[in-house]
Amino acid sequence: MINHIRMLLWDRDSRAYSYYEVSGDRQHWERVVDYIDYHCRSWQYLYFAPRTVKFIRLVGTHNNGNRVFHVVCLEAKHTAKLQRLVEHFVAPKTNVATVEMSAIVTDGRRARRPMGQPYYLGSMRLLLWDLDDRTYSFYIEMSTNRKDQEMIMDRRNDSIRSWQNFLFTPRPVVYIRIVGTRNTANEVRSSAAATKHVR
Repeated sequence: MINHIRMLLWDRDSRAYSYYEVSGDRQHWERVVDYIDYHCRSWQYLYFAPRTVKFIRLVGTHNNGNRVFHVVCLEAKHTAKLQRLVEHFVAPKTNVATVEMSAIVTDGRRARRPMGQPYYLGSMRLLLWDLDDRTYSFYIEMSTNRKDQEMIMDRRNDSIRSWQNFLFTPRPVVYIRIVGTRNTANEVRSSAAATKHVR
């Protein structure tokens, strides 16, 4: 009887994978996780309704580095630490844009923070560097595959600083792209990002 799979996808570079996972008895299979349209990397924390399982089948459908699907390890267990799910997506109550949860920052001045797997998110906190009186302008886009970006926050005409709290229509998210458009002190657009789900 299991309800949780923890899995490590090979993560020594920035490649992303897509996959689905099914469980059953080799005659009857049920898809418990479906991430074929989403980029995933590093540690995967998968939750589903408890079920009796004898076989697990993991099917890799995409690797943007080559044609091989690399799984370093896979653990299956039953846990009492339940996560709220919306469809196959974890809807977290705590910050998931952290190194511990496999999130990374890429693209230098344009802060892009891909998370390890899709999460169902509806809020975000953003800390702009605030050790002087400078202000910033920026916009934020989100995506599940790095190609189809959707702007969820437009602050290009505002002068803002320090902590910002944003609410948006809840959705599955993998990539958060923060594009600075103005900084009243210099050309450097510094930011640090944190994300969490609206309860």
